[in-house]
Amino acid sequence: MLTNLFIKKTTRKRESPEQRALDRLKSFNVGSANATLIESPTGEPQDLDLGRVLFFKSGGDVLVEDRSIFVTMPDGLTTENNGRLKAEGEILRLWFLYDRIPRVLDCQVLGRAHLTDYPDLNPASGTGYQIRPITEIIKQDKRNSLRFSHRPGGGALPVYPQILFDCFVTLTNLEFPSEGALSARIEEMKIKPYRRPKEKRSGTLFSGESLVGRFKDAMKGNLANDRTVHVSKPHFEEKLNKSVLLELGYSDVLGLSSQEVGRTLHIKKPIPSRTKDRRDPNYLVVGDTLVLHYGARSTFSGDSDYYQVVTEVARDGLENITIRPVAHETEEAGLRLPLIDFSVNGFRFGTSKEFVDYALPETARRMRLEEKAEALKERVFLFNFYPRTRFGREIDGYRPELPKQIPVLGQIVRSEIVWEDEEERTSGKFHTHGVQLMYDPAEYSSEKFAYDRWEIIRPFRENRYFKDVHKSLNGLIAYLEAQAKEAAGEE
Repeated sequence: MLTNLFIKKTTRKRESPEQRALDRLKSFNVGSANATLIESPTGEPQDLDLGRVLFFKSGGDVLVEDRSIFVTMPDGLTTENNGRLKAEGEILRLWFLYDRIPRVLDCQVLGRAHLTDYPDLNPASGTGYQIRPITEIIKQDKRNSLRFSHRPGGGALPVYPQILFDCFVTLTNLEFPSEGALSARIEEMKIKPYRRPKEKRSGTLFSGESLVGRFKDAMKGNLANDRTVHVSKPHFEEKLNKSVLLELGYSDVLGLSSQEVGRTLHIKKPIPSRTKDRRDPNYLVVGDTLVLHYGARSTFSGDSDYYQVVTEVARDGLENITIRPVAHETEEAGLRLPLIDFSVNGFRFGTSKEFVDYALPETARRMRLEEKAEALKERVFLFNFYPRTRFGREIDGYRPELPKQIPVLGQIVRSEIVWEDEEERTSGKFHTHGVQLMYDPAEYSSEKFAYDRWEIIRPFRENRYFKDVHKSLNGLIAYLEAQAKEAAGEE
């Protein structure tokens, strides 16, 4: 114990989180970030996207002075909303990519800045804001929320078969930047289907009677509980000046026992459309366009294929409606993925040679495995999730309201590599990929019958459907655990 008296204790001052944030920001030397106003000077919560800001740099480095950094006026501010940024005391959330990984930093606005006495100032205007970090820079690539296992042994939790997903991936022509601000909206996106749609392969002319026959065969091949369609209605929101897809819910398919095959289908009228208010956007009239999503179970594999068909209302009734298909059904054209687990903001799936070959160009074959992993992080992927829900009567109150198809754009943020020789890193192969959900659909095209505009999912926000699934499973788990304790107490 006496020897401890002679040990010289360090007197180095521990670095504050704010100073660590400044040091890391200087080392990152990023040029831009997205800005969100999250708190007013009086402490009231705010939620206003301000757009992109540029970091002022001097001599090529991020300018740091008086424990502060300096940014330009956000490009999302206009004359109309400029008054929303009071400049002093407000809290901004900056979020950006570095090394293709999302990062978040909260800062307090100290005031307007007019920079003049700095060499090689960039941007040269020198007019912006002085802001001071109040948190560390946080990485957003870790799915730190509860992860639900999707297959046995795939996670810490058991598999809850009440909510499972079929997941498909489609490659897009877009790439994520390696650093800086992300595009708040995506409006120009093309996809590269993994497989060509059936109707395009066949080249046949559209026949409503043939489609109705195929549809009825698909419904008859499903289990009784799955003989439904999810009904949506394209609608133009005048207040928002954009087209959306109204979800009307699931409807039972009628007339499947009839041997007659015509050009129309009969379904139950969706509950939201049974309104008498003609001004209600859910109200249906003859000629309205309806988009149906449905699954068709394979008798060989037991898996389901998924389809979309565009129809119009031919006859409107109080409880039932008659609809007429107006175009070929379109089949899900993505690559099916083996889901391992999922959370409220991301998921993990098992890799395959088919996926890697599809996701990367032919030139990537000569890349080292680590280079392929970095190349995968660049790509913007379209993921379509198809929920499979099974709830008994006693737990039906925990069933979330989900559509048949949940589209989202995501980014692979990590790839797990298994090496035969861990030290030498030889003979490796991909094992799993972790994905972060990045963009939600924002607008729907009534001409293409697909989403054509997307909005970024901001930090600490979630896709609303996965948020509902998260809440439902949390409630279900609590209920099942309570039931198990009751049963154990009775014994």
